[in-house]
This record gives sequence, structure tokens and C-alpha cells, in this order.
Amino acid sequence: MTESFPRQQARTRRFTLGLPRSFQISPDGERVAFLRSGGGDDPVNCLWVLDTGTGAERVVADPAALGGGTDLTVREKAHRERVREQATGIVAFACDSALSLAAFVLAGQVYVAGLTAGGPAPRAIPARPGAFDPRLDPAGQRVAYACDSGVRVVTLETDEDSLLIGPDGADGVTFGLAEFVAAEEMGRARGYWWAPDAAALLVARVDETQVQRWHIADPANPGRTPGEVAYPAAGTPNADVSLVCVGLDSSQTPLDWDRAAFPYLVTVDWTQASALFVVRSAADASAVRRPQAGNDSGAAGGQRRALARHRARCPGADRRRPDRMDRRRRRRQAAARCRPRTTGGPDRHPSHPTGPPGARGRGH
Repeated sequence: MTESFPRQQARTRRFTLGLPRSFQISPDGERVAFLRSGGGDDPVNCLWVLDTGTGAERVVADPAALGGGTDLTVREKAHRERVREQATGIVAFACDSALSLAAFVLAGQVYVAGLTAGGPAPRAIPARPGAFDPRLDPAGQRVAYACDSGVRVVTLETDEDSLLIGPDGADGVTFGLAEFVAAEEMGRARGYWWAPDAAALLVARVDETQVQRWHIADPANPGRTPGEVAYPAAGTPNADVSLVCVGLDSSQTPLDWDRAAFPYLVTVDWTQASALFVVRSAADASAVRRPQAGNDSGAAGGQRRALARHRARCPGADRRRPDRMDRRRRRRQAAARCRPRTTGGPDRHPSHPTGPPGARGRGH
């Protein structure tokens, strides 16, 4: 019997299973790292490497062979829901600048794996449980990751795990994580970036103490306490987002701008010569600043700003405008509170609702 299209679409999760994705290419063009599952009905992604010279493919890391768990952390579940992730297993990875080493997370455990022929086998590193968003430094010597509202670093040679920066017990303050508006509306899922010389990181500090709290219950588990989330509904305070350059010696250099006028951090792109970040205001304007970093990555100065009336020409800046974001959120909130005024066809005017004489829809 021929399988129907709806069943095929559901089984293959919109025909995405078994397709290669998340490509990264080595600077010399000899290797391509990517994710792919075993087939159209297999949701578990593995990490693969393609040798461009021979065309040969090989599996670098298989979650089944690693024995990685399937229990996701609360943050990982929220992230996968936000990016509409339909696969399981390895869904993201980060590499060093030479594409010789990769880092990824499985059920809160960080792994590293070699990507070159004869490179190191995949292994778990001594990161804390609940690790999120691990990223190798450009030299491939350290792995940074977000955990417990802070950013930690593991030195691969010694397996030493140390705290780089954290909230020091302050409620509602996180480091190295993207706030709700950035992750949901602007497509920025990360909150820290390595310096090109691997001597420092640029870390986002997010203060959500002024953001209103919503409580979401689980209908399938009525006895469970509703989860509390910080949700900046339209017209309410947003999170206060700032940047700090943190050296591996724990030195800190804040990067300041007018956050009242430009509250949205769109993206960061740290190149060899400068750090580029974009801040958007709630009005129709964008700002680009380039702090010029010297030989010491902790020192940043010579800032310059270019204003654009529409969109800044930089990665991630072509996303949705904050003023439209507010309007869209207002429409969603209104739709959740209201029901349609009419039940007639497209030709019926709202002032002439259907139904018995004298019946009036909500809002009339």
C-alpha cells in the first residue's frame, strides 16, 4: 500500500531527516564537517566529515556509540523549541579556526572530537552537568560553555575547568546567554564570542530583574508547579543587555553604549582587527560600533558608530525591526484574548455580524 503524503511528511519530519546540514569548511578546503542522520526515518544526527579530495565520508561522532543520554536540560529544550529543531542527537557543533577539532553537547555533557584523519577520538571533557552552547577557541586549546548563568572554560591539555565570569549570586542576571528577544525575534542564539587570538571572550551580560514574569502550567501534569519565565510583553520593560570583554586572566573591560536608545544587541562578529556589534533601538534606526582591539584583547578603544535609517550591513542585521516586533507581539497577545467578531464569509462587513437578531460579537 502506498504511504500517504501526510504520513511521509510526519515520518520524515517534513522531509528533513537524512539530509546533510550545518556545513563548516576548513580554510584549506580539504574537509567539510556536517550533521546527518542515518536515513529518512532516523531522527538521530551524527557528526560527519567529507574529504573533498577523495569524496569519502566518515562518521566522526555517533551519539549511540558515545552512550549520550536523551534527557535534555530545561535550557536545551527551550532552545530546540525556539529554533524549531526536529532532530535529536547532535544538533549543533562548533570548531576551531583550522576545522581540526569540534565540540558539541549531548544531554548536558560536553564532548570534543577530532576532524582530521587519525585525529583524536570523541571524548567527554570534565565540564559541569547542564552545559550549554560549548565553543572551541580559534586555537583549539580550550572549550568555553555556558552553565549556571555564567561562562566557564575547560583547558583541554589539563582538563581543568574554571569559572570565567558569573553572576555571583545575583538573581535575574546571566552571562553568556541570549535573552528572549534576541533568541525569539532576532535569531541570535548565542551570548559569547571568542577573541581571534583566543586570549579573551566577549560576553553578553543580561539583567532580567525588571522583566515581568509569566507562569506557564503543564496541562499534562496539573500537580506540577507552573514554570516561571521572564517574558517582555509589548509595552513592558526589556532585559538590560550589555557586553564585557573578559580575559583568561579574569580581567574585565565593559563595552558601553547608550543602551536606553539602543537596547537590542543583534549580533557580534569578532574579526582579526575589531569587534563588530549591532544595537537596535525601538524606533526605525540601527547602530554599528566597532571597538578597535589592540594586541591585548582586553583593551578596547577607538569606538566609532555609524547610524543607518533602515538596516545595518552586517551579519544578523537584516532581521526583524524592533518596532515591528512590538506590533507583532501586541497582535499575538490580542489574538489570545479575543475571539473573531464575525463568522461570515470574506464579503461580510464586520459591522454586520452573523447570528440571531440582536446578537453581538465581542468588541461591538
